[in-house]
Parts: sequence; structure tokens; C-alpha cells
Amino acid sequence: MIRYRGTDMIEGWPAQIQAAQKEQTVTLDGISYPRIPYGMEPWWDETCPPPTKPCRDCGVLPGELHVTHCCIERCPACKEEQRLLCPTGHVEVSV
Repeated sequence: MIRYRGTDMIEGWPAQIQAAQKEQTVTLDGISYPRIPYGMEPWWDETCPPPTKPCRDCGVLPGELHVTHCCIERCPACKEEQRLLCPTGHVEVSV
């Protein structure tokens, strides 16, 4: 384990976080959607403020894009379901 930006994580994970920032969009059925950064999901408001700490699953900071297969990331097509489990179909990452 290493400490990266105040969070303990496995060695090599910081490189995954950095790589995820280059994956700006995903494509579904030929349509490109911008990925939703952590803390920018549609449900945050004054009663439930955006996070100020790293993502509990992948360790990205608010405003950063989640690492691939993070269970917190939302589907950019429907904006509601987890990207991993969204029934809208398989979403491919594009740079």
C-alpha cells in the first residue's frame, strides 16, 4: 500500500487515476457522451452537498473522472444508474 493525496491505495493505482482523466467520453450505440466527474452527478444539491473527500471506491478527488469499473461512476447516457450496471447497454470508453 502507498499513500497518494492523503488516501491509502495499492501501488500503481495513482497511474490508473491519471489515465482515467484522459478518458473524457464514452460511446453508446454510436453516440458519444461526456463522462460525469465525481461530485458533478445530478442529485447533489443544498440538502445533499457534493463530496469533499476522495471517492470511496476508486480514490479520485471531486471534479475528477472515476477509474474504469468504479462502482460509484454514473452512466453518462441515463445519468442515474451505475455505469457498470446500466441496462442501457455496454458503454465503451473513448479518448
